Amino acid sequence: MHIYFSGIGGKGIASLAHIALDAGYTVSGSDLSASATTTQLAERGATITFNQSGEFLEELTLADGIDWLIYTAAMQPDHPELESADRLGIPFAKRHEFINTFLHDKYLKLLAVSGTHGKTTTTSMVVWLFKKHNIPVSYSIGGDLSFGNGGAYQKNSDWLVLEADEFDKNMLYFAPDEAVVVNIDYDHKDTYPTRADYEKSFEQFIKQSKHTVLWDDAAAKISVDSKKHTVMTKDSYQPEIPLAGQHNRENAVLASHGFMYATQPDSAGDPKTVHSVLRMLADFPGAKRRMERIAKNVYSDFAHTPEEITATLQLASEKFENIIVIYQPHQNIRQHELVGKYETCFEKANKVYWVPTYLSREKPDQEVLSPKQLIPKKDHGKFEISELNDNLAAAAKSMANDYTILCMGAGDIDDWARNNLG
Repeated sequence: MHIYFSGIGGKGIASLAHIALDAGYTVSGSDLSASATTTQLAERGATITFNQSGEFLEELTLADGIDWLIYTAAMQPDHPELESADRLGIPFAKRHEFINTFLHDKYLKLLAVSGTHGKTTTTSMVVWLFKKHNIPVSYSIGGDLSFGNGGAYQKNSDWLVLEADEFDKNMLYFAPDEAVVVNIDYDHKDTYPTRADYEKSFEQFIKQSKHTVLWDDAAAKISVDSKKHTVMTKDSYQPEIPLAGQHNRENAVLASHGFMYATQPDSAGDPKTVHSVLRMLADFPGAKRRMERIAKNVYSDFAHTPEEITATLQLASEKFENIIVIYQPHQNIRQHELVGKYETCFEKANKVYWVPTYLSREKPDQEVLSPKQLIPKKDHGKFEISELNDNLAAAAKSMANDYTILCMGAGDIDDWARNNLG
């Protein structure tokens, strides 16, 4: 089978390309520009172009034939490659159709992890537990792992572990055999106009799942059948596990229970078994872009909402005393919802360099909010408006001897940090 992945450099699509390569499929694809991800896939045998006009797609179709085109949710219906696929008679679909077809064809059960924050880390923890128990596992994660590719297929696996994103209602296309919901905080207004819409989607996701593990504070926001699903009380569960960050420790508990209900359901409620599984996460190496060290005293993190920033800085404060943050907000449409909500999340930082918002999937007629409009009024003196440029890089390098530099955001700040500070 020959599968063409449009937007192959994106983490979610790239994970599927890795799965397809592992399964022995012919893989080709396109993206706007080269990246470490496209280079890695090309080294594995994928044929990749950075011309998305549709010409390359037509050339491959005439030369080899393409069975299926899988495209990113960020791609518009009038994209040249989609129009070319339609004209050439190539079936095309979003990633959920590939995953569901793959589950069916390979007779795999699905363990899906969803939630607003912490999906990548929690999904990575579940995969890590499978590996520590020497249980074959396939998986698709919307990020890079420090211990493997973002996606993988093992021929003798029974389970596929999936990071089920709520954006574009992606998670609602699945009916997991086991599910984990990490948390529920309103996000993705471009998909869910109201908080009620957002919460209802998680309620529906849980209803579609055979069994779900979640914390009580998430369950309190929606309707959950406690006889069918496992609602855990967060205040009464303080795991003794040497992981930095309260959110990481909480995620570890959910990952452990999700793994146990999938692989050893009869022991899932036994405290000794739970403790034994949790200990296997003590040496969890983490996911990339989650407090990832990229140079001496320089770290990169994906945090881009107040809740994620608070959690990341809480983790950082357990390890470091003096912290300087370089923060790049993500999506102007999201920032309009976050005005006034940044007031307390940077409390554990000594200083914050605030750079302009990274723009993606925006409303063209919406005012682009400036850093001045977003910066908290509380402790205003610790904030400085800046740009991702040589001057900021020089300042960060000079401070890295005495401070921990933490680059936060979901846009191009990570590339900037690696190129200038790494």
